[in-house]
Amino acid sequence: MRRMGRREKLLQTMRGNPTSVRYDEIENLLCQAGCQVTRRGSHRTFRHHAVKGYLLTIVDQYPMKAPYVRAALKLYEEIEEAMGDDSPEQR
Repeated sequence: MRRMGRREKLLQTMRGNPTSVRYDEIENLLCQAGCQVTRRGSHRTFRHHAVKGYLLTIVDQYPMKAPYVRAALKLYEEIEEAMGDDSPEQR
């Protein structure tokens, strides 16, 4: 049986208990996937070149609101689909 990596654990947590996810975990996940982040006050905007027209703006706070976590998860999945690879951090 394969051990679950850190990324897989985070994705599982994001799906099952989104309010326990911290902002820095979301930022690390999306930045490893190749997102660029823009900071403006407490708001962070993420974008990726492979997913045109999709911007994700979230507030740097704890606990994270579930809609922000679900939107980050959706962006991550869109990036994986657009890149056609299961491991975006290896790009």
